[in-house]
Amino acid sequence: MPYIRTGYADWAVHAGWKSMVNRLILGSGYVGMEAAARWVARGDHVVAVTRSHDKAEKMRGMGIEPLVWDWYTSLEAQDAAKLKDSRSTFRTVLIAVSHALQQGVSPEDTHVLGLQNLWSASLPIQNATWIYLSTTGVYGEPTDSNCVDEGSPVEPTRPGAIAAWAGEQWCQAEIETTRRVVLRPAGIYGPDRVPNWQAIRDSVPLQMDPSSYLNLIHRDDLVSVIDHFANHAAQHSLYSVCDGCPPTRQQYYDFISHLGRWPSPVFVSGDGPTSGRRSRSAANKQVSAERLQKEFSSYTYPNYQVGLRTVLREFVSTDP
Repeated sequence: MPYIRTGYADWAVHAGWKSMVNRLILGSGYVGMEAAARWVARGDHVVAVTRSHDKAEKMRGMGIEPLVWDWYTSLEAQDAAKLKDSRSTFRTVLIAVSHALQQGVSPEDTHVLGLQNLWSASLPIQNATWIYLSTTGVYGEPTDSNCVDEGSPVEPTRPGAIAAWAGEQWCQAEIETTRRVVLRPAGIYGPDRVPNWQAIRDSVPLQMDPSSYLNLIHRDDLVSVIDHFANHAAQHSLYSVCDGCPPTRQQYYDFISHLGRWPSPVFVSGDGPTSGRRSRSAANKQVSAERLQKEFSSYTYPNYQVGLRTVLREFVSTDP
């Protein structure tokens, strides 16, 4: 049965059991929708932005208040007024928007334009805790060792990482340090998202270096980190988010083949059509999660073996 906010949450408030917390989510995708579902189930009031009217209807069925808005355009005055007048101040603003390129927009502006429009929309968000999802892709290649952390040089080269870094810089310039948390997630996997598992099953060659490292975080653990900083004061304004146990790609894909009882993975050199372009799989760095783990260590999936056993059970059981 879907959660109905106007039933349970109103009862909870009148009963004095809890006060409703207002959350605003930009980016209603893989991570944002899981965060929304978790907060709604707790009785929070969640407004989530989407560009799709169809998705907005689905959100309503989940107890989420949708806001149909393309953040590359100015928010209509009537929509801003509705949110401002009908709800109290938002406690949390979660920016979980994709870093993908947008037509006619440079990578440097991909998030900055949206953030500027959000900031100028006259919403009750200036006193909220802002949580911005960046990426570990902003880190440059390590020099003295394979390890990088929050103090390592930032040298984004891929468009998505460039967009994320520009968004980070905007947050640093506009949001007070005590009210912003920038999270740099590693590769996100989880339900319905295990890249290349079909390639392993079908013995399709993987064009990547098997000895390079793969930094990972399960989606549900990432959402738990988001929820933690949405409700607890952070000691820092920047965190790398990963499980801290990066396997090599050889180890990772060997484990997938073992779980599925499929052939061993096949790797080929990068001399194909994409050679000469620096790709995600060309990176060879281990991301440290030490700073985060001093404040948050309650991972449900502390390493890729635990996570893949759970996720691939679904894929293997439905594999024809």
